[in-house]
Amino acid sequence: MKSLADRILAIQLKTEVIEVPEWSTKIGITEMDAGQRIRFGEDAKKQPALAMVRLLISSAFDPDTLKPVFEQAHQDALVKQSGAVIDRIITEICRISGLTQGATESAEKN
Repeated sequence: MKSLADRILAIQLKTEVIEVPEWSTKIGITEMDAGQRIRFGEDAKKQPALAMVRLLISSAFDPDTLKPVFEQAHQDALVKQSGAVIDRIITEICRISGLTQGATESAEKN
C-alpha cells in the first residue's frame, strides 16, 4: 500500500487543449508547478512580457506528440508575436493553475 506522500506526489499536473485561431491550431497547456509559479511571479515584477513568454515556453505542448511546442531558443521570436494571443494563452495557463482574479483576492485576504 502506498503512503499518503506517495499518493500525493503521484498526482499529475492538469492539462488542457485550447484553440488558438490566430495560429490556426490547437495547443496543449499544462498547469504551473510550484517552481514555475514562483519564477513567473518574480519575472512578472521585472519584465512582464518576458515572464509571459517564458511561461508559454515551459507550459505549451503539442497535443498530438505531447512534446513541448517551443524551446528557449524561440524566446526572442515569441516576444515579437501578438501580445493579445500570448496574453490569452497565459490567462488560460493561470486559470488551470488556480491563479484567477478570485483566487488572488482570496490569497491576499489570508
